[in-house]
Amino acid sequence: MKICNVCGNEENNKSKFCSKCGGELKSDDGKVKVEKKHCPECNKYFELEKEYCSGCGTKLEKVETEEKKDGRLKKNIKDKKKKRLIIILSSIAIILAAIFFIGAQEQQREEELARQTLAAKKEYFITYNKIMGHISGMKFLLDLDASEQNEVFRKKLIWGLNRGCQKI
Repeated sequence: MKICNVCGNEENNKSKFCSKCGGELKSDDGKVKVEKKHCPECNKYFELEKEYCSGCGTKLEKVETEEKKDGRLKKNIKDKKKKRLIIILSSIAIILAAIFFIGAQEQQREEELARQTLAAKKEYFITYNKIMGHISGMKFLLDLDASEQNEVFRKKLIWGLNRGCQKI
């Protein structure tokens, strides 16, 4: 197997370049070529970002060295992948929580609207039934008047209807 110096991807032995990043592949012999900066005075190696030696102040030279592969490259890549996965999963969890919260609020609004609608309908039917009761009573009186029934009976009925009308 060959390993990419740039991203750590493993490829088959026939490949010369990485299929993921295009970096040069090196055989997996336990050593990896790494570019670093070297101080010719102190004989110390530094990361590529440094320009001058922190020990003596000499300008650093760019060199390529072979280091024993210790798996840190793969570990760093795995750590980056884990961090990305955690960020993605956290984002999904936050989005789902927001959707759930918004849905719960919407459901509460719909339930409150349904309660208000039901209360209005109930009040409407109560008022409707009272009015229909009075209309039925008046119709009965008119029918009584038309049939010329007993005067005492009519007075009692009218008195009962008047009491009912006062309650409304």
